[in-house]
Amino acid sequence: MIEETIPGLLEPLYADSIIAKLGVRMYSGMPLSDIRVPAMGKGTAGWVGEVTAAGATNNTFSSVLLQPKRITAYMDISKELIVQDTIGVEDALRRDIYNALVSKMQETFLSADAATTTKPAGIFNGITATNIDSYEALCDAEAKVDDSNVGGEKKYLMSNKAKAIVRSMAKSALTNELVLNSNNIDGTEVIANSQVPTTMYAFGNFDNIVFAQFGDIEVVVDEYTQAINGCVRLVINAYFDWKKVRSDEDVLVYGTVSRPAANNG
Repeated sequence: MIEETIPGLLEPLYADSIIAKLGVRMYSGMPLSDIRVPAMGKGTAGWVGEVTAAGATNNTFSSVLLQPKRITAYMDISKELIVQDTIGVEDALRRDIYNALVSKMQETFLSADAATTTKPAGIFNGITATNIDSYEALCDAEAKVDDSNVGGEKKYLMSNKAKAIVRSMAKSALTNELVLNSNNIDGTEVIANSQVPTTMYAFGNFDNIVFAQFGDIEVVVDEYTQAINGCVRLVINAYFDWKKVRSDEDVLVYGTVSRPAANNG
């Protein structure tokens, strides 16, 4: 058996995937061991007299623990195909590996699945969902994030069903203007994906989520297991984890979207 690493295989992930487009904080090539990502809570200041001692800011410090969790796949390649390669088999295999890993990661990342010892939790797991059935309710959800004094760029993440509902939602009974316009809501980008559960949405600064890749992609070339069938087996291993940094603050808010009562029918 031959084992090799493929550095840079997931570079497209850091540019083109839904995870990247949301603005999730990404770390690649981390040591293959547990790491802690620090988080600092809000501090306070106060007015005092000219010669009065300053008070402490009372910042709170915490951290989240990221642990390597293995995602793996294998594929059997015909030895004849390898010998007769005139169509760029290696490039095709790299694309297949990339697509398989990214598809599974995004499926898990966008889910409501609970964490286990072998996989991270989906970002919709354990959330408090607030229903939006009007433009007013949507504005209230945005205000919760604004009140957390979150910086950075805010975005919406929605299921395709939720996006379809918002597309047909009027801002008020006095106007024909719709809530969603050219994939944005009042200038805020909306990213929709079929792997987001049912009619759910998330809104806020997704930089609050840290995503780590540990080491490089490992590929084991096994020439023996499928030798009787004239195949070489490739076994792919990669290690990832992600978590929310400030889970107790409204840096991100979550909920469901439903049609206004007047439109139900």
